[in-house]
Amino acid sequence: TNRRMREGMRTGEEKYLPARDQGPVRRAVRDWVDARVSVAEFLLPLLLLILVLQATGSKQLVQLSSQLWAVTILLLLVDTVWIRFRLQRTLRERFPDESLKGTTFYALTRMLQLRFMRLPKPNVKVGGRPR
Repeated sequence: TNRRMREGMRTGEEKYLPARDQGPVRRAVRDWVDARVSVAEFLLPLLLLILVLQATGSKQLVQLSSQLWAVTILLLLVDTVWIRFRLQRTLRERFPDESLKGTTFYALTRMLQLRFMRLPKPNVKVGGRPR
């Protein structure tokens, strides 16, 4: 039934997941991402703050928002590169014979989602140990 499928998707039962989320490598990526806090998680709230600051019309706040925008982009870039290398190294150690194609994009799209909206729901708490 549809309710059972939605519940299975939410809890991460393998048979109910879409193809893009299936498999041990994707599960490892999800757990790895969910165990960490990244700059990407704060992108949407930061962009909203920047938008509000831009709309105030105050010269100082508009200037502050421009600086905040530049810092946000720089931090996001550095964090993304750092995470990519650490994730790939971890996955190569755990899954030496598996194809890792698409895992970076998968991790980045998961990081960009607000934590409470991620599906399947995180199995690992922040600071927890990925399985």
